[in-house]
Amino acid sequence: MKLTLLAASLLVLCTTLPVRAASVHLAWNPSPGRSVVGYKVHYGIKSGV
Repeated sequence: MKLTLLAASLLVLCTTLPVRAASVHLAWNPSPGRSVVGYKVHYGIKSGV
């Protein structure tokens, strides 16, 4: 009985959590330098940090 209650509780918790999705579009001007071999993309909750 306790296992069934635990399983039911976990099922309810897992199915009622909010889900968030977002789209991100990246654009940049390519570097003219020949020594550039890649770019690093940083992300976070603040712009420009």
